[in-house]
Amino acid sequence: MLNRLNKYITSQYCCLLTAILAFNFTNDLSALPRINEIMSNNDSTLSDSDGDFSDWIELHNPDEEDINLEGYYLTDNSNNLTKWQFPKVILKSGEYLIVFASGKEKNFQLDSEEIHADFELSSGGEYIGLISPDGRTVVSEISPKFEKQDSDESYGLGIWGEAESSVLVQDNSVLRYFIPVDDSLSDTWRFPGDRFDDSSWTSAKQPVGFESIAGALERLVETDISETMKGKNSSGYFRFPFQFDTSKKRVVSGELRVTIDDGFIAYLNGVEVGSFNAPTNISFDSRASGSRSDAQVSSSPIVIDLLPHISAIRNGDNVLSVQAMNTAPSSSDFLLGVRMVANVQDVSLGLSYGFFDKPTPGFANSELAFRGKVADTKFEPDRGFYDESFKLEITSKTEGVRIRYTTDGSEPTATKGILYRSPITINKTTVVRAAAFRAGYEPTNVDTHSYFFVDDIIRQSSSAPTGWPRGSVNGQRYEYGMNQSIVNSGNNQIGGVENTKNSIKGLPVFSVVTDQANLTSSQTGIYSNPQRDGIAWERESSIEMIFPPGYVDPYGNDKGFQSPCGLRIRGGYSRRTQNPKHSFRLFFRSEYGNGRLNYPLFGDEGGDAFNKFDFRGPQNYSWAQGDNNRNSFIRDTWSRDLQGEMGQPYKRGRWGHLFLNGIYWGMFQIDERAEASYGEMYFGGDRDDYDVVKSYGGVTDGNRSSYQRLWRKWQQGFRSNSAYYDIQGMDSDGSLNPEKERLVDIENLIDYMIITYYTGDRDGPGSRYTQPRPNNYFGIYNRENPQGFKFFEHDSEHSLGTGENNMVSPFTRSTGLNDFNPHTLHEKLANDNEEYRMLFSDRLAMYCFNGGLLTDEVGIQRVNRRADEVGKGIIAHSARWGDSSRSRLSWLNAVQGVRNFISNRVPTLIGQVRSVGWYPDIDPPKLNKHGGFLQSTEQLLLTGGPGLIYYTLDGEDPRRLGGAIAPSAKI
Repeated sequence: MLNRLNKYITSQYCCLLTAILAFNFTNDLSALPRINEIMSNNDSTLSDSDGDFSDWIELHNPDEEDINLEGYYLTDNSNNLTKWQFPKVILKSGEYLIVFASGKEKNFQLDSEEIHADFELSSGGEYIGLISPDGRTVVSEISPKFEKQDSDESYGLGIWGEAESSVLVQDNSVLRYFIPVDDSLSDTWRFPGDRFDDSSWTSAKQPVGFESIAGALERLVETDISETMKGKNSSGYFRFPFQFDTSKKRVVSGELRVTIDDGFIAYLNGVEVGSFNAPTNISFDSRASGSRSDAQVSSSPIVIDLLPHISAIRNGDNVLSVQAMNTAPSSSDFLLGVRMVANVQDVSLGLSYGFFDKPTPGFANSELAFRGKVADTKFEPDRGFYDESFKLEITSKTEGVRIRYTTDGSEPTATKGILYRSPITINKTTVVRAAAFRAGYEPTNVDTHSYFFVDDIIRQSSSAPTGWPRGSVNGQRYEYGMNQSIVNSGNNQIGGVENTKNSIKGLPVFSVVTDQANLTSSQTGIYSNPQRDGIAWERESSIEMIFPPGYVDPYGNDKGFQSPCGLRIRGGYSRRTQNPKHSFRLFFRSEYGNGRLNYPLFGDEGGDAFNKFDFRGPQNYSWAQGDNNRNSFIRDTWSRDLQGEMGQPYKRGRWGHLFLNGIYWGMFQIDERAEASYGEMYFGGDRDDYDVVKSYGGVTDGNRSSYQRLWRKWQQGFRSNSAYYDIQGMDSDGSLNPEKERLVDIENLIDYMIITYYTGDRDGPGSRYTQPRPNNYFGIYNRENPQGFKFFEHDSEHSLGTGENNMVSPFTRSTGLNDFNPHTLHEKLANDNEEYRMLFSDRLAMYCFNGGLLTDEVGIQRVNRRADEVGKGIIAHSARWGDSSRSRLSWLNAVQGVRNFISNRVPTLIGQVRSVGWYPDIDPPKLNKHGGFLQSTEQLLLTGGPGLIYYTLDGEDPRRLGGAIAPSAKI
């Protein structure tokens, strides 16, 4: 990010150009002020005084005279030329002025730092005009509109073509010098030949200087000037003339390298450009303020960046003037040598508008990166499902482009890929990637379109497709075929041709396309190296979501999406090379083109701007690697759905079919990630505000300082209400105290543990496999707006009847910070504190009775909803990864096993928590109607016992803190 410019006006980087030509640039040849550079999508380039990255417009005065802009107008509307009027501000010769197009109403004062226009710019492009004070005459404009700008990309006047290095002053050039005896020349000697005559000065070849006999610098001296300087003056004046033709060339940048013993001050056409070891007040006999060793002089020239001063270079004669100094007139040695190099651009063809990849607000523009942008490619017809062969046309609105395409997943470039000459015949499942190119223009991004033919998908061969491995790679198994015993089955409960086709079209299709080597290369392929992780094993890819014909999205979307992304392998146990069906994680980063996936994957109920999500396949109960008959596809989602229904934040999920480079890879679950970007999207704030902890001391975002503070309070225990309420940011009476840190969301913790206990999740934080090390949990905490750690159901496959009935006891054995987890936190709270036990009991009773979320009927309905979704795609998946023993029928049996576990689960769970003293010995009262409307003649009945039943009608808990009866409670 650039610092805010001093007064946002600078005269640096100026270079007068005689040719000012552009098809869309209006400018009087009398060199009136002009629109020089704009930025309409300013994310991080230049901030205003409020810290906002506002749009900006840069004006430049190329004239030799200053211009008073008072009364001029800026506008972004060609029908309203007087939209915003300049205050009194002088734009000096050669200066650049930044006007923020922020829409802010700010009054400009001459001593203020910036100017704000009262309109903003559209990043998609619009008209911009600078209008004379008469309100009619266009002084400079970009018409009909500037082109669309990407983030931190600027648009403006520049020269097309790269700058080339040019030596303006050679290190062996001829100079003229004079050793002054008084100050009679003043500063006149610093200026070019039209202002100062140096013909009487001594001519010499540089480097110049003197050295004692056999001294270290003697070999560097080309011309010895000891006779005129040594013992007479510590200072000398040296002039290095050079020529420059501004009608044909432009200096973009430059540097001055000075070999000096001991100090100097340099001037370019009278403008000071740099100094070293020079005193504050310069006179004809100034001495260097410091000395340099011979080794420093010979090996370390002083380098001056000329970038802020290249406006001083003029057409024709120029002079670099140097006052070089010794530490004393009697010094034994002295040396001066200079070399001045510039990056020079050919400007003979004049200026034109285009794009800069390195914006220069307040300074001269660099060379154009692109003259324009190639219009995006258009595919006709669009991606999707087809039954018959068709001709695919790929076009761009930009004339003179060359379009290249591929069908193997690789990205086309200007030299790689098939040159598009005529429509392409598409008669089978094909992935097409294309880009359009034109010399001097920014090419299009790579567009990816996948075309599916169900008839060939169901016949996908077990032989390796073109480009895919024929056998294992690094031990990684590869399998490809659709099981024809399923596809051709005469049993409609198992498969059949039409059922398999309909199954493929029963779920949305996700098509991942990438260079084949990104997947299967033995050295760099992520699929052939599944246990590798991290960003080094992330590969640039494309992801499409496509709705098959007749598919109605239950989340309310009417079409899918396409986006560039990064692709990684995801998972733990499933990363084994014996597993032919790995899970994936997708990342949406700015370097791939889109910083986020802007799409409501889960409809209105979920977010619409994703940084990442997973394609998660069954792992421990997977048909692909375990021949497992308990693969229900719904256990993990059931727990997460339940957490959401409890009113808690949760990870949303949905099912779809995945294709890799056009090869059907089976059903996967699209799974949100409970990380910092999740917190930003659902809780607010910035992703950098969040700490995210996970299994065994892991931290995916932020740090674990807050988690450590919670752990320390856990170590101290919660026997007092003061300690119990303290971790909730409350005083001992349960009232919120904003001065206290809220470290845990207690209701979230309780609900999370109720799910764990109900489902018998044996591989959660209290894992039976890894104890005392915890497993499979995430906790999110906002440091800036603490709402307490919130824990998320994650990877709950080992649940709902997979072998564990009781996760309440025995208790976990965790002690250290790395082992600390929600399971151990809950156990100490429940064992230590009556108020926590009561809240736990209340919430458990709410879910287990009176039509609550854990009652048999409601729990089985939750199973059925997900089973209906999975069932639409299960036949196609079984054809890909199953067989006659791993078919739709075996899946139905597995789903029934989940229903069986849920049936009559509540009494078992209540008995388990009672056995450890976390639940009262009496059951809660029962209601004859569980919410809703009552007829005037109906009665609401509360039954239960033994003992009295207290109730309230004002929303207050009949029980007060400590067990007292609330005053409003009735019997």
